[in-house]
Amino acid sequence: MPAIESAAFEPVGQDCYRIVLRFGFMDRPDVPKALAGLALYGGFNLMETSFFLSRETIIPVADTRSGMALWREHLFATMSKNAGSPAEYFNIPPNRVIEIGTQVQI
Repeated sequence: MPAIESAAFEPVGQDCYRIVLRFGFMDRPDVPKALAGLALYGGFNLMETSFFLSRETIIPVADTRSGMALWREHLFATMSKNAGSPAEYFNIPPNRVIEIGTQVQI
């Protein structure tokens, strides 16, 4: 299991908590194992926990003021779509993830 460099636990009210875990640069984070190792207030049920992640959708826009050529913007947007899932990277159960997204025009 990767070593947790630090963990911060903050109650935000109404049975809602914010937990920040920090891992080393070369560690492969495993959030469920790290949370189980914290034993917060007697533990918690992973299947009753929600994880919030952000997602950005890159939208290429033909703009003469832009610094990139349109074909480069399309290439960048395609590469962004092909990036791995954060839930998979952090080993978070996909049915417990809530993604909040935004669209970014380049």
